[in-house]
Amino acid sequence: CGDEGPCDARHERNRILLAPSGPGAFGYEYRAYGLLRENGDRYELQFPALYDLGDLVRGGSFRIHFPEAIDSAEVELMASTTDGTRLPTAKWATYLSGELPGYLLPGDQVMIDLSFPKSYLPGSSWGLFLQLLWKNNAWLAIPLLLGSFLYLLWYFFGRDPKVVLMTRYTPPPDLTPAEAGFLWDEKLHKKDLVSLIYYWAAQGLLHITELDNDRKSDYQLTKVKDLPPTAKDFEKVMFSGLFKGRSTVTVSSLRDSFYTTMKKAHAKLEAYGKARQFFVPGTRGFGAVLIA
Repeated sequence: CGDEGPCDARHERNRILLAPSGPGAFGYEYRAYGLLRENGDRYELQFPALYDLGDLVRGGSFRIHFPEAIDSAEVELMASTTDGTRLPTAKWATYLSGELPGYLLPGDQVMIDLSFPKSYLPGSSWGLFLQLLWKNNAWLAIPLLLGSFLYLLWYFFGRDPKVVLMTRYTPPPDLTPAEAGFLWDEKLHKKDLVSLIYYWAAQGLLHITELDNDRKSDYQLTKVKDLPPTAKDFEKVMFSGLFKGRSTVTVSSLRDSFYTTMKKAHAKLEAYGKARQFFVPGTRGFGAVLIA
């Protein structure tokens, strides 16, 4: 123990504890925050002034200091040991004191119960609030700093420029209903491709005639003229697969063979959408991962 005098060594698990030989006096101090409890217009404190040190303590004392002068009639202080023994206390101009006149046995500690008006302490400041917040939540510093860094990175480099969107009540002239259906829900369905038949009929490229017979209803498609040269690849696959060198065809005759044409047109439309970047590359897969 050096200048403190001779020491005794004691083994405890994987540690060696050094303690002064015989009785000795020592002092210790520490800081604690957020201990006061509110009760109406008063603060209350219940706290161990002298901890259990694991050895016999022959005496001790404590002081409680206030920022300003106090009125002893407004302050209530009681100090007692673990077994309920009351200890002598005193009230001074700016502080309170207590004394342990006898022994404090191993396993015992001195508890203080203090009550005083709130006016004795200055109002809580933002500095104290932030200090307590930091001490109690220091582990949040890393995610907060990381989140702030990512936000600044997005703010300065990742934000999309603001674009004023104009309301349009008609689709672009070169947009087919199959493309519109693909863009609507980001999925390509059979009905999106079938809608091309009605689209071509509206353009005067074919006629649709309902056939009346005794069996199930059927429809006849009659080609009026060929697709224009500006037609897209998936349109050409669908149109040529419908007629195959003939000018008329019934829907019932397509049920067992037209699925191959639908598969080809499906692949052509997906390739067309990828080439035209209907969706920003990588966003559809990333969105699916987030949803999952």
